[in-house]
This record gives sequence, C-alpha cells and structure tokens, in this order.
Amino acid sequence: MSLKRSHPEEEDVEQSGNEYGGIDVFGALNEYRKMQLELAKDRAKAIKDGDIGTVVDRLEQVDKLFDVVKGKSDNVLLASDAKTLVSINELAEMNVRNLKLGENKSTLAIDDMMGYLKKFLLKEYFDLNQITLADTQGSLEDSNEDGNENEKEDGDSRRQDVATAIGERFKESTIRKNYLSQFQRYDEFPQFNWFRLGTLYTNVSKSISATDHLLGPFSLEKKVRTINKKPRVIENIGEMTRAEKVTRNDLNQDQNVTTPEQVKKCFKQLNKKIGVDGRISLFEFIINPTSFAKSVENLFYTSFLIKENRIMLEPDEEQGVPYIRIRPVDKAKKVNNSNQNHIIFQLDMPTWEKLKLKFNITKSFLE
Repeated sequence: MSLKRSHPEEEDVEQSGNEYGGIDVFGALNEYRKMQLELAKDRAKAIKDGDIGTVVDRLEQVDKLFDVVKGKSDNVLLASDAKTLVSINELAEMNVRNLKLGENKSTLAIDDMMGYLKKFLLKEYFDLNQITLADTQGSLEDSNEDGNENEKEDGDSRRQDVATAIGERFKESTIRKNYLSQFQRYDEFPQFNWFRLGTLYTNVSKSISATDHLLGPFSLEKKVRTINKKPRVIENIGEMTRAEKVTRNDLNQDQNVTTPEQVKKCFKQLNKKIGVDGRISLFEFIINPTSFAKSVENLFYTSFLIKENRIMLEPDEEQGVPYIRIRPVDKAKKVNNSNQNHIIFQLDMPTWEKLKLKFNITKSFLE
C-alpha cells in the first residue's frame, strides 16, 4: 500500500487557517521530530486496533506542515518530510493488516469471507441442480432477534454480564461456521459463476476499465539460441586428377558444330514435311507446346535460315499471320544481291501460352 500527497497548489489554502503558519525552518524540523514520535506510538496502537482513521489524520497534519515549508529550499527539511511520509505509509500498511470491522471491532475471518463468497457465486449452480441448503443461517438470525429483544427489555443487566455476552458471541460464531461449512466441498472452477463476481466488482469499484488482458497474446519471448555440434565428417581422399584445360578455340569449335547442325536439322524437317511448294505458319513451326526454352531455340535457328536465304518469311493477306516457305534457288541468288530488312521478334512466356491456345498447337512441328 502506498500513499500520495495531495497537491495544495490546486486548492485555496489560507495561511490563517493553518496551525503551522509563520513557522521557521528550525520549528518545522522540530514538528517533524514530534510527528515521528507520535507515529511510533501509533504503530503500537495499530497492532491492537487497526484504525485507518489515525493514518488519515497524520496525513492531513503532514500536508498542512508541508504547505508552510514547501517554499523553503532546505535539503534537511525535505528529507524529514519524505521520511515522515514513509513512516505514514508503513503505518497505513500495518493498520490495513490489522483492520477490525463492525461495532464490536472484531477481525474479519478469512474462512467466513470465503464461505460467504462461495455462497454468492454458487447461487445459479444450486438453482440449476435443485440443491437445498441446510437452514442453519435461520437459527443464527433467530438468535440475533432474541438477543435484540432481551437487550431492549433488560439492557442494563446484559451490559453488566460480560460472561453472557461472550457466550452469545461464541454461539453465533459456532452457528455461522456450521452454516458456512456446507460450502467447503464445492471447489471446482465451473461450479462458480465468476461473471457475478466481476459484475459486483465493476459496480462497487471505481477503477477504470483497462486492456491489460490483451498484453498476453502480444508478449514476446526471446528465443534461446541452441548450438548443435555437427559431427566432423572425414572424407576419403582419392587419387589426384588434373582438370582438362578448355581454350577459347575449343568453345568456338563446339558452338560452330552444334548450331549449324541444328539449323540443318530444322531445314531438313521443313523440306521433308511441306516440300518446296508448301508453307506453314511461323508459330506452328517454332513453338513447342511442352517447352518454352525449346521454342526460343527453334526461333533462333529459324532466324539463321532466313538470314542464309534458305527460307522466306511472308505475311498472310487474310489473317496477317507470318508464314514461312522454302525459297527457290534462283530467287535466293537475287536476294543476295538486294538489300535486306531486319525484324526484331520478342517471345515471352505469356505470349507463348497465348499462341498455343490461339493456333491449337498440341504437338511440336520440329522433333
């Protein structure tokens, strides 16, 4: 439990109404020492009585004293004020632990409080399962009513008879414990209506609704790094071999052998399937429906055939689609002596997919 000092600057405090008005530093220190002595005596009373009103009175006194000395810049004075507040805080904690309630100043038994709390939370459970409670509480109320009537009739004699009063209290305590003992066997979580307890707390408390319950899902735990030691693998070392040295001439020779052979292969298949007089769509000639990379290679080889005047590229007048046909030998000689035009053709994968659907290509022309 902690106490906070009120802010006097927010209130209109008149110096004439303050008992410490006009006091100097030495006088203020003397008042703080007196208050420390009184707090020591209050601790002894707090163990017996547990009266929180004493704490409130002491806090008002120290606030009034602070109103007078708050403008003085003295470290010893401020330290004494802080020490006094700490003592009042300890006194408040001690009073709360020994707090006594009721007219007879009796302490609050934790067993009785838990018993009545279970009774409050088990109401719906008893109604749902048709459980009837033992009517020992009624005898307690009857005993209280009889005692009240006797006090009215013969109040003076009962005040004098202390032994009778103690006996009545013991009887009431026994009846209360017997009544609350029937709730001890209920200890399972689903039996209690926790919503009633939350509603009661919300109604009687003045706390502001918070969202601390949302902090759980957002809490992050630092991941501990685990170091796994891998076993050392010892490989068997074989005989040393020297890598074959590849020169630029070797690369050029392999490329010259590979590319011309593929170009000749494409021309032979075109001549075999359509002949000199036939023609075929460029897309049906180059596109491989199962391989985009192969379609690009076929377009590359076709460009060499057009460059070497082995085939000719011409548009279709009706559809506007480019067609290819084998160029006759006499026309090939004339083209060699004329100017040539260059065409840049771009083939990407989306276009390749659309061309397959457009021309219904299911099998590659070039094998």
